[in-house]
Amino acid sequence: MREWVGPITSSQSAGNHWLLQNNKAILVTCSSDILDINESSNGNQLNLWTDYNQEELIIAKALEAEALSLDDLVKIIKKDVVSLSSTLGLMTLKGWIVESQGMFRLIKK
Repeated sequence: MREWVGPITSSQSAGNHWLLQNNKAILVTCSSDILDINESSNGNQLNLWTDYNQEELIIAKALEAEALSLDDLVKIIKKDVVSLSSTLGLMTLKGWIVESQGMFRLIKK
């Protein structure tokens, strides 16, 4: 995944900053950084999904490709609106997703 880290004052940089702060991403400035990471990881990929519980993981996977409305998520995940809304609210408070104009978008992967 290639992402650009922007100014700390930009809300669009929140997800990238969260990843860096929580050791879920590594800042790379040149090709030798990538080689160093590859050597130190012994071929193992970083697992960025470890903080999610089972329901949050299902929601995150659904939102990974595109932003979805609550109605779309209810149909895809097959959960009741109240339960799903509660989990979406908690994920929003944790800074993992954002809601804008009725669409939920994943920030944290």
